[in-house]
Amino acid sequence: HRYSMIILGSGVILLFMGLFAPLAIPPVVLPSLIIGLALMAGLALSHLQKK
Repeated sequence: HRYSMIILGSGVILLFMGLFAPLAIPPVVLPSLIIGLALMAGLALSHLQKK
């Protein structure tokens, strides 16, 4: 159940990235940004699971 939330969240993030990337962010930076956000989300969720 929580994994589906992760997938939904990353999908929303990808949508926002796709919308706003042409405005400010160079395309080369996008993959590292997405990976960083995914790692941060995974860390936050793992901390929540431990509690």
